[in-house]
Amino acid sequence: MSAALAAEGILIRVDGNRSHVYLQFSAPRATVRRDFVKNQLIQREPRILVRSSGLDGIRVNAGTLAEGQEMVVATQLRAVLIDNAD
Repeated sequence: MSAALAAEGILIRVDGNRSHVYLQFSAPRATVRRDFVKNQLIQREPRILVRSSGLDGIRVNAGTLAEGQEMVVATQLRAVLIDNAD
């Protein structure tokens, strides 16, 4: 999925020391934008709150997740990003 997202202008970076995952939406190639992704994640069930990162990115703090919740976040992110790609 990472290579496909890069082709869509979405870059993924993992900071293992801080347990953070960053997604950067590179305009004009990105087909979805940060605020759209944030809104979709908070409106779906279960609700997922992500933080803004930089001018057009989001940050997921995986260190705050209980065991197994990382799969829920990954599944929801995938659904928002893939379902809404052109």
